Amino acid sequence: TCVLGLPIAAQAVVALLLNPLHDHPLDLAVLVATLVVAELLPIRISRAARTDEITISSTFALALAVSAPLGLVVLAQGLPTIIDDLRRGKDPLRPLFNVAQYTLTFAAARVALQLVAGDLPSSPSAFAHRHLLGIVCAGVAFLVVNHGLVGTAIALSTRVPIHQQLLDDIRFELVTSGLLLCLAPLVLVGLAFSPVLVLVVLLPIEAVRRSAMLALEREHDALHDSLTGLANRALLRAHLQAAVTHAERTGGGVVLIMLDLDHFKEINDTLGHSVGDELLIDVARRLHGSVRQDQAFISRLGGDEFAVVAAIDGVGDLQQSAAQLAKRLSWVLQEPTTLAGVRVDIQASMGIALMPEHGVTIDDLLARADVALYAAKEVRGGWSFYEPARDQHTPQRLGLLAELRDGLERGELVLHYQPKCETRSGQVIGMEALVRWQHPVRGLLSPDDFIP
Repeated sequence: TCVLGLPIAAQAVVALLLNPLHDHPLDLAVLVATLVVAELLPIRISRAARTDEITISSTFALALAVSAPLGLVVLAQGLPTIIDDLRRGKDPLRPLFNVAQYTLTFAAARVALQLVAGDLPSSPSAFAHRHLLGIVCAGVAFLVVNHGLVGTAIALSTRVPIHQQLLDDIRFELVTSGLLLCLAPLVLVGLAFSPVLVLVVLLPIEAVRRSAMLALEREHDALHDSLTGLANRALLRAHLQAAVTHAERTGGGVVLIMLDLDHFKEINDTLGHSVGDELLIDVARRLHGSVRQDQAFISRLGGDEFAVVAAIDGVGDLQQSAAQLAKRLSWVLQEPTTLAGVRVDIQASMGIALMPEHGVTIDDLLARADVALYAAKEVRGGWSFYEPARDQHTPQRLGLLAELRDGLERGELVLHYQPKCETRSGQVIGMEALVRWQHPVRGLLSPDDFIP
């Protein structure tokens, strides 16, 4: 993309400098100004339980690309893009790629318009009826080239098959960038009458922005815990599914840690629920600050239970990475805190499940992390990896519980009496009454099979 796009961009800018613009400066200034402002003010939207951004500059970029020298639109789109990328601390190569792919996109739109309409408008206000079909084709070329280049780059970066990435994103692109591109002819028609009419196009765009903000707020409330601000169970499942899918594609692994505070009920009962809420907020703050957000995902599942998800490249050192993460979480929670004038030591038990070692679906990982958590709570303040030998949560065991209720009503529990003898005299000095379950299908069951 850079090899093709950057030389074209440089040539177009040089041509613009050698042949400065003289005609219709006001029209061009209006388009450039709206493009720059639109590029620096993206719309944040919710997409698949995550936040994404779309720029509203596509409308004005297409209008400018088909009615002004290529060098002007490259500068108008490229400079704010470079400034925004550098301001956000992105990789220095990112702006170069963006300028190159935008140049190729604009060039493709201009070629499409010229092939269909036969010529390019001499200025934004020179847009005519014969250009309408051409600008529709230019918009299609704009969308295809822009989506294809960006989607391919993302696919290569995330190791997702290119065709799958493009297909996954095409619907999103059609209802966002595609709809914005449809406004470009309105901009050109407005300029044919007065540059002031371009402002009319900004009104529906602003309405879209406000609607997107409200939708984002509603989705945020639905996917986050109101007390701590952390992700809730629904967002955890979505993130965990994405991590599992990524690990399957790349051959990596996933660490899931379920974390439960020790003695939290005693703190609630002694100091009150409001103090307990303060403790949960403090724990959430500590967990959130203990890891980088691109390395681990933290959520609150409810009560005093939290979850941490980390994606690991390669599975060779998966257990070691999980142990290091658990140790770090344990360390940040160890510092005492004062609640309602009482010094409180925070301890947490953690259960760890690994993908692919302990499961390859999110339900398996969540269930097995829970099993490991119960094992860890037996020792308090430590962590435990999932062990199949400790997992008694089976469908057979669950079915046995329902059968036990029926067995109680049918009188299937029986007593066996075992004598206790004094070894010196051989006399019977007592007895034990031991319960058995005379199961109609499984036979005589010992207490170990049903009392727990």
